[in-house]
Amino acid sequence: MKAGWIAVVGGACAGSEITQCMVDAGYQVVVFEQNELPYGKIEDGLPKWHDKLRVKEIQRIDQKLDQAAVHFVPKCKIGTDVTLSQLLEWGFQMVVFANGAWRDRPLKVAGIEALDAQSFAYQNHLIYWYNHQFDANYAGQRFEIPPGAAIIGGGLASIDVAKICQFENTIRALKKRGIDCDDVQLEHYGIEKTLAEHNLTWDQLGIQPARLFYRRNLNEMPLVPMADNPTPEQLEKAKTVREKVIGNACRKFGFEAIPLHSPLSVESESGKLKGIHFQINMSENGKLRDSGERTFIKAPFLVSSIGSIPEPVAEVPMIGELYDALDDFTGVFRNLPQVCCVGNAITGKGNIQASLKSAGTLGKVLKEGLGTDDYAGFLEQQREDTRSQVDILIQYLKKLPHANAQGLSQRIQALQAQRHYTSYTLWRDQIQAERNG
Repeated sequence: MKAGWIAVVGGACAGSEITQCMVDAGYQVVVFEQNELPYGKIEDGLPKWHDKLRVKEIQRIDQKLDQAAVHFVPKCKIGTDVTLSQLLEWGFQMVVFANGAWRDRPLKVAGIEALDAQSFAYQNHLIYWYNHQFDANYAGQRFEIPPGAAIIGGGLASIDVAKICQFENTIRALKKRGIDCDDVQLEHYGIEKTLAEHNLTWDQLGIQPARLFYRRNLNEMPLVPMADNPTPEQLEKAKTVREKVIGNACRKFGFEAIPLHSPLSVESESGKLKGIHFQINMSENGKLRDSGERTFIKAPFLVSSIGSIPEPVAEVPMIGELYDALDDFTGVFRNLPQVCCVGNAITGKGNIQASLKSAGTLGKVLKEGLGTDDYAGFLEQQREDTRSQVDILIQYLKKLPHANAQGLSQRIQALQAQRHYTSYTLWRDQIQAERNG
């Protein structure tokens, strides 16, 4: 029997990988992308100083989506522009959600709703601005990050946020001294070494460093992958590496990491942040408890970097913050046998390293240390996880009845025409030209 049509929601790392797998299995695949381009966190969540990795990963996605059996529909959000019911009525044999985790987990702190946009930001919004602020057609929110920003978090993404805060203030301070510097240089050499080249020190710049507050001990930060049910030896090794990673980052980029602090409330005046009230925690045998101590720390700007979760989609069932998949292995939705999810849409973990679990990978990190290029390994692991899942889905698909796909191709062409889309390459080049001005 001839293979049918598959709808893939989201075209980035997991979406492009499952698209390629389905094309290899003989299916026609329609990729619905809510943005103009399909690069997801490669473009919008991976800070721009990862320039070589970004180019490499974007080229991977382009190769998988620019094929005759792939039909790309940009600027089309499922649940808004097209409903899930419509996709199933049109004759798709399966709908696969590979839309990742883009919604910031809400920071539940008293008084946070009173802060204005220049006093408080969520991680995803901040990094999107940071990556796109110089695009000719950028019309989104803008930030001017002041010295002494506070970040609530603890993962790799929160370190990236701290670096952004440091880079923005360092570049601004150097520019006042007539020195041009960019974030790629600061990331590669570090702030201290870059300043030394100009006979300057961090103290001479007079900038209060950004501060990263974590609710547990620093050696408990989720900075390296862990096996399921790790041994006591693996746990101890991971703690050692975590301390090394955060210590090296603080020295190289000049921010501070402060453990055992949980935010309770914020103080503000006319929308401007004055400071944050913290609970001081105690960690004993991996268990966290309130020490009873409280402290108030002044800060002009606050960034929440406590994780990302999938965005709710109309008609897609959810349990709490996650899509209601029957299990993490197949990702098939409860009561929707033709609908499933892959990648971070299952786990709800929006950072790029979320799917790393193997002890072998941990051993590599222990041996070589965690550097900026390790994101490449994280992305490859996500592709491997997706390939493993899609093999299961293809066997599952063979048991599903074929839907009536008559007229589906014409519907897709109509959606593309509404967006003035003609071909993948022409569309991509047009959008990039508009961004470059």
